[in-house]
Amino acid sequence: MRRIARWPGGAGSFVMLILLLQVGSALGAVRLELDRNPVSMGETLDLSFTADDDQADDPDFSPLEADFEVLGNRSSHNLSWVNGKSASTHQWIVTVSPKHAGSIAIPAIRFGGESSNPLSLTVKDVPDSNRAQIDSEVFWEVEATPRNPYVQAQVIYTRRLVRKVNLMGDGLTDPQPADALVQRLGDGREYQQMRGGERYTVTEYRYAIFPQKSGTLHLEPVVLNAQISPPGGSRFSPFMAQSGRRIKIASEALDLEVRPIPADFTGSRWLPAESVRLDEKWSKDPPRTVVGEPLTRTVTIAAAAATVGELPELAAELSQGELKSYGDQPVLKEEAGIGGVASLRQEKLALIADRPGTYTVPGLELVWWNTKTDRQETVRIEPRRVTVAAADGSSASAAPPEAAKAPAIQAPAPAGPQEQAHWRWLALVLGGGWLATAVAWLACRRRRPAPEPPTRAVRPNPDVAAAYKELTKACRGDDPVAARDALLIWGRARWPRQPPVGLKDLAARVDGRLGEKIRELERLVYGPDRGYRWYGEELWRALQQQATPPQAGARLPAALEPLNRIGEAE
Repeated sequence: MRRIARWPGGAGSFVMLILLLQVGSALGAVRLELDRNPVSMGETLDLSFTADDDQADDPDFSPLEADFEVLGNRSSHNLSWVNGKSASTHQWIVTVSPKHAGSIAIPAIRFGGESSNPLSLTVKDVPDSNRAQIDSEVFWEVEATPRNPYVQAQVIYTRRLVRKVNLMGDGLTDPQPADALVQRLGDGREYQQMRGGERYTVTEYRYAIFPQKSGTLHLEPVVLNAQISPPGGSRFSPFMAQSGRRIKIASEALDLEVRPIPADFTGSRWLPAESVRLDEKWSKDPPRTVVGEPLTRTVTIAAAAATVGELPELAAELSQGELKSYGDQPVLKEEAGIGGVASLRQEKLALIADRPGTYTVPGLELVWWNTKTDRQETVRIEPRRVTVAAADGSSASAAPPEAAKAPAIQAPAPAGPQEQAHWRWLALVLGGGWLATAVAWLACRRRRPAPEPPTRAVRPNPDVAAAYKELTKACRGDDPVAARDALLIWGRARWPRQPPVGLKDLAARVDGRLGEKIRELERLVYGPDRGYRWYGEELWRALQQQATPPQAGARLPAALEPLNRIGEAE
């Protein structure tokens, strides 16, 4: 610096000033570096911006989009110690791909109050021979089946990356077409394949696409930014990122022509699929039950090449009929395999009768569109007859068998004269004896006062005591099903000649709070609230206030033992 200052004519001072300005600019500005220069079309490169943490804000990389395709960016902080002092830097790395060949000026990027230094990049065009070589080493294959699907019908979209070199690159993203649902069918699978006498590695990705409206559905090209590893190098080696050729491989775009719902489809809800199955199961087959007891009917729809959201709800149709029905939450399942999407919807209903007899449960019909045969089809469940017996086990609807009928009464043969005289004398004797007995009984009643009848303790029906015991156990365990069974046993023992046919009938025969608690129990066991926690203490208290104790003189506990209530302690 002293030698520069001695230059004649003040030239040394001017040069020193320029150097100081450059050093100050370099120390204060954000520094831009390129990982290589020049590059070829179709390749990617990294732009590295480095700055001190305290002098740069979040950058704006949008000026790069004029000449580059910005593929992504990442940032990192570095901390170092120099002569006992800490120094930190902030680095941004932006991966770009040139849009055209020639000399590209990389503009200055603003970082708050600072800017990066501009640089120039040379982009060379790729000769046809090199492009042919790359195309033969790595290329995409894409296909969609079918190319003209119906709206909401499944399309299998397949991507195949075919290569005979090792690659390192960014992960692929799933397709995201507008107005369509996309579901990936498993992970990508890899296999070997011979083509033109050469061995290639094929990585295949499959997707199920469900267009949501008719018209043209555009599938964008899939782009792979990768790096070809040198021969003999490991594709997993971190050093290959600086030594291999960078390439950008794009597939062709596809357009699907989505057809609307066919005009000849007569179903109430559009359901395109490759196959549809409709089944039902009963908790008892053939279906039979007892008054007040539930009979469970399970109906299942299974469809191939359809999502679970496309399967129709069945609760409204299944609840029709003479029997009371209480639906449960549906079971929904969806699986994605290599061949497409399979879905299942299962609905359960508890059917209850309040009187004995034979009932017809309506069937079910589902119209759907077969995408394989391109025609409408129907699956159905036929109506079933359900037999309901009385609560005591006998069926009121069953006719008595012929052997049980009473025989016909036959008129006796006419009696002769001697037999008629014999019957007259016998009647006179019996009549006189009856009259003498009546006179003697009246005379005795007048002489002695009738003693008072002895007091006798009324013993309850032993079934009532057993029901009390079971109900106490059920209430202590907060078991609504066991409480229902015990209440029905108690009601049948309490009214043996006219037993209640169910909880609703039992609730109508009792008063006030007990009836209310029994109705709450019925809604819990049979209704949509099934599955919620039930506490039996209030039902037991209501029954204790109204019912007779199970044994004469016995003292029932005034209250149950403390019950653990989930939620009160939370």
